[in-house]
Amino acid sequence: MKRRPQRTRRKVGQRERRTVIRVLTEGEATEPQYLRLICSDSVKLDVRNSKRTTPIQLVEQAKHDRSTDRRVQAVNRSFDEVWCIFDRDDHHRFGEAIQAAANADIPTAVSNPCFELWLILHVTEQTAHISTARAQTLAEQLNLDTLRSSCLEAKRRALRLDKMHERNGSPPRSNPSSGVWRIVDRLRGPSD
Repeated sequence: MKRRPQRTRRKVGQRERRTVIRVLTEGEATEPQYLRLICSDSVKLDVRNSKRTTPIQLVEQAKHDRSTDRRVQAVNRSFDEVWCIFDRDDHHRFGEAIQAAANADIPTAVSNPCFELWLILHVTEQTAHISTARAQTLAEQLNLDTLRSSCLEAKRRALRLDKMHERNGSPPRSNPSSGVWRIVDRLRGPSD
């Protein structure tokens, strides 16, 4: 007969520490608002944003933050993970930012053309090229309750876009595409 593993009991009066995820984003309002909306109670979200930051600057900041935080004892660290969320937009060093993040093991959630595409995917397919302005206009009309309850459908649609680009030979992260589901899975848990 197999023995059941013993549960670790926490001492009375001690709370379990939540995972702290720092997210660096170029978005000032939409991204932080959405992330706070969908974040589970088991995660503490630390969003840092800068309207004038480029993707490569976000990755460099993430590397710096992680390096600085690792010098502190584990119990006193500010965060457990650091992520970068950014858009394709017209950033000249976009590919360099993707590669720098991959080389440094910094997870990214990238959308092309913009984060608002991810929001659109909560309610409809978007397989045709879309401009940033059009995506932002469409996203402004969305209901927050709809966004909270349709993350899984948005993920399915985003993954279908990746397959579509693969089938037609277009490069990864072509317009339209979104990898925001990666951070959403982390913040909510993949089964949500």
